[in-house]
Amino acid sequence: MMHLKQKIYYISIGVILLAVFQVGIQLIPQLAFADSHGVHEAEGTITETVLKAYELFEQQNMKELEKLFSSDIVFVVNGNMSWSGTFNGFDDMLENCFSKLGTSIPDFKNNILQTWEIENTVFLRIDQTSKKFDKTLPALHMMEINSDGKITFFQAFDDTHGLGVADASKPKTTKTSYLVRFTPKEGMLKEQITQFATVDMEAQDQWAESVGVTSTSYHASDMSGVVIVEADSLDLVTLFTLPWRATYDMDIDPTMSREEMQETCKKVSTMMQQN
Repeated sequence: MMHLKQKIYYISIGVILLAVFQVGIQLIPQLAFADSHGVHEAEGTITETVLKAYELFEQQNMKELEKLFSSDIVFVVNGNMSWSGTFNGFDDMLENCFSKLGTSIPDFKNNILQTWEIENTVFLRIDQTSKKFDKTLPALHMMEINSDGKITFFQAFDDTHGLGVADASKPKTTKTSYLVRFTPKEGMLKEQITQFATVDMEAQDQWAESVGVTSTSYHASDMSGVVIVEADSLDLVTLFTLPWRATYDMDIDPTMSREEMQETCKKVSTMMQQN
């Protein structure tokens, strides 16, 4: 009779073979679809054209690169970078996309990992690198080729967050610091305590973060205090403090550093002496 260990061994082998067989059966329709629709990982004529385009872009050979594109090329770069947008024609691409990308990230590089052809379309899996990136950024690019062998459409599916962070050309918003002094309104101690006890601080912080407002508050035992708020505008500070205005009196003023205050006082002092 077969020993128990042998039985377990043969049963295990059978389970593994069954799993492999089932996976193979599932893959057959997918492989058949890929074969019948011309999907393959290869470097055919149109793939060679696309790879040549990346090579010329890397070499900054725009004169030769232009020859690979149709006159009505549509070039789409998603995201909110300074070089994002939909560009029509090579000149538009060169002036409003390529040049801005080069200015923002001079050492930008596309490293092609894999290509696929589907009829007249080539897909590329890419790693994008630069010293300005914290890590390698993954991307997927797509190009369509017309019957004349020219690239007629391009779309980039890049890591727009990573590129946006590295975009030196993107205008930076300068925030202003505001000093908010708050004092409790008379006769409303119960309401003030209840509001502090029940307010959803997490929801308030999430709203502030969504509009780019940061704050640090300091409270005294008599329920008064100050808040240092950084925001793009006074309107956002007003919205930030609005839920508390029913129970508190507030004054809002832009802040100055110690050095700025001293410089201002020097100017005022000089004016006073002249008068």
